[in-house]
Amino acid sequence: MTGSNEKKGNPVLASLNTLTRPSEDEYLNCIRCGLCLAVCPTYREYLTETASPRGRVALARKGLEGDLDLSSNLIE
Repeated sequence: MTGSNEKKGNPVLASLNTLTRPSEDEYLNCIRCGLCLAVCPTYREYLTETASPRGRVALARKGLEGDLDLSSNLIE
């Protein structure tokens, strides 16, 4: 689990609710097969990879690794 000092320095982690945030191990469970796309309401609405569970997992991984630049579009 991430310490509170580390969360303060990382805006992505600081914005996540610790009660609902999956652990890093849970992010690694996604094998990026895309089977979830057919039943995902946000993907069906927007038809973009970033609106899919697979896209959100990729963003979460990048955030946890510190490789994510926050843009206004991403925050939105």
